[in-house]
Amino acid sequence: MSKQISVCMGVLKKLSTFTPPEHYTFWNELLMRETKKPVNLQYGAMGENFTIEGLVETDVFVGDQLHIGELKFVVVKLREPCFKFNAKFAYKGQQKRCSNPALADGI
Repeated sequence: MSKQISVCMGVLKKLSTFTPPEHYTFWNELLMRETKKPVNLQYGAMGENFTIEGLVETDVFVGDQLHIGELKFVVVKLREPCFKFNAKFAYKGQQKRCSNPALADGI
């Protein structure tokens, strides 16, 4: 996962990614079906910095602000995973499914 750090007007800016735990059931089932091997992904397996319940793509929009303690996060775009996702999960469709929220959450 790529991380970017910059400072703008004295404010530290860093790329962070979020994944809701609700997606892990879907991914475990899909990967077990596609790879024919038992799969039990643990939180963080998708490369996210934060796993936050209820933070699903249908409820989060570009420009939204999230506050966690004293930290402020601004949504600037949906995650665009690279081809390495396919190799990591031994499933050639992983990158495409993860890039498309409608496919990623099974809707």
